[in-house]
Amino acid sequence: MIAGSSPLVKRQNGVAVLRRLRGVESMSFTELSESTRLSRPTIEDAVAELIDDGLVVAIAPEPASNRPVGRPAKRFAFRADAGLVVACELGVHELRLMLADLDGVVLARGGQGIDADLPAAGRLAAMTAAVSALLADHSRTPAEVWAIAVSTTGIVDANGTVVRSSRLADWAGTDIAGAFERMFPQAAASVGNDARCAALAEHWIGAGADLDASVTVLAGTTMAAAITIDGKPYLGRHGASGEIGGLPELGWPRAAAALREFASAGGVLDGGDDERSRAALAEFIEHFALGLITLVTVLDTPRLIIAGELAGVGDRLIGPLQERLDSACLFPVEVVASTLGTDVSVLGALRLALNDVDAWLFDTERARRPLAS
Repeated sequence: MIAGSSPLVKRQNGVAVLRRLRGVESMSFTELSESTRLSRPTIEDAVAELIDDGLVVAIAPEPASNRPVGRPAKRFAFRADAGLVVACELGVHELRLMLADLDGVVLARGGQGIDADLPAAGRLAAMTAAVSALLADHSRTPAEVWAIAVSTTGIVDANGTVVRSSRLADWAGTDIAGAFERMFPQAAASVGNDARCAALAEHWIGAGADLDASVTVLAGTTMAAAITIDGKPYLGRHGASGEIGGLPELGWPRAAAALREFASAGGVLDGGDDERSRAALAEFIEHFALGLITLVTVLDTPRLIIAGELAGVGDRLIGPLQERLDSACLFPVEVVASTLGTDVSVLGALRLALNDVDAWLFDTERARRPLAS
């Protein structure tokens, strides 16, 4: 890092310190100096400015009876409580919400059922009202929100607008990001497709955390896939990368239809091990496997992650899928079930919001952000 006293250099030094403090419990002046290779006076100046900005806090030393003899080193930590992030998952039948601090620690949850036939305007209004209610219920204010992100069904463009949706008739054209930007003008607003948000969660705290590339599939009565490259979901030109679910040649429409027929007759795959359940699962796998083989062969990824409704079926699904891929793929591909459960897409939205927080924190040209009172 370049030493100096210009505003830009000071900001760069502050960002260097923030990067070290973000995600760790605390650090001392000495540790910060060693890790950033900045001088002690430079570190002291940067920390002082970050404290003034409300981004860093000095940690009180432990009582003398609990620490070694001698003067304790001052320690400093990132202020995760300096703001809030909001994550939403807007499904066909359900809305899920998470309120978290700037480290992603979930502070509160919310949710409600939604009528699948609700028009787009009503669906958007229900989501914004639910976010307002979640904040009010926990005595938090809109001014505290730094970022909000939404996971939704459909293809979403880079501006946060739904450009196509096969599950919600009038959802295409809905400017979700714009609605939240008007509601929280000081906050960043992002929107992602539900499968890509699921993939983001898997690479954050799930089955893909140790990989740079993988395929994540939301499997159930509807099907969606996301491709992750270099730890990030790959969108493609129109945000439609991985959208093979509508291609009858690859079997997924028939696989989803088989599950819907089974479910409409009262069948339950998750936990069911009767003959009828086994037959329904076998039919699903027969039609499901071809699309999976196509995806992992084109991408040559080491792991396939099954998330969504069917992740909980376990080895009765994963085992046969592994056998099919072993027999068809040129190189081994590990098939695993997600452990993030029904939260997988809303957790991805949470990570999306945290990415926006990081982008602001580590922007060397950012303006000082006043703390909410």
